[in-house]
Amino acid sequence: ASNMHRMLYPLFKKIFMAPNPTPIKAFLSKLGLIENQVRRPLVELDEVARLELLECLQKVKRKIENAEIRLYEMRAQNRQGNKGGRNA
Repeated sequence: ASNMHRMLYPLFKKIFMAPNPTPIKAFLSKLGLIENQVRRPLVELDEVARLELLECLQKVKRKIENAEIRLYEMRAQNRQGNKGGRNA
């Protein structure tokens, strides 16, 4: 859990770079789930902030994918090790 928290922490920081729900709506809009509109008095993220948020999201996504790959490889190695122990 702490490793996952460390991977997600940069995204947590970016989500609160502007008043809620503005960054979340920008993220969901990027996914095509909603339109990027907020009601007054809030304003949409400016282009620089939006790009920072989406770049951070991509970095975190890559970290999670890499962690999943490492976990899969570790499990495969453990299965191989267990097979060798049974046959001996």
